[in-house]
Amino acid sequence: MTFNPLAPGDPVLDALQASLSPERFATYLAAAGGNRPEALRLYTWNTALSAAFYGPLQGLEVAVRNAMHRELSARYGPAWYDNPQAGLDAGALDRISAGKDELRRGYGRHTTAERSAMSQPLRKVSRRLRPRAMVFGPAGL
Repeated sequence: MTFNPLAPGDPVLDALQASLSPERFATYLAAAGGNRPEALRLYTWNTALSAAFYGPLQGLEVAVRNAMHRELSARYGPAWYDNPQAGLDAGALDRISAGKDELRRGYGRHTTAERSAMSQPLRKVSRRLRPRAMVFGPAGL
């Protein structure tokens, strides 16, 4: 496989530059000393680098959320997100409420057999949290 570098004035380079905002491309153009093909190379390198971090960051996010859930559950109980002493702000409480509403709406879209199967593990929760559904926690923590 051979690599054919883009030359100034190349229609592919023009199209790629046009697809980016001028402000975004200007950052790379400045770093490349005004060399458009080099600026595009830097942009694609940055994209590849960002993609390489995606998986590890996703794993880190899950680990942090699980650790937070474990510690908050130990301190405020398994429904810590409903405990006023947990100190969640209005935005977090709004996201929790929206998540619960979405779960309630989604539950109604299933067939009777599916709802019956799903309700088995929820019966224990519903006794304690009636009529609320349990969610993992707020998305914005």
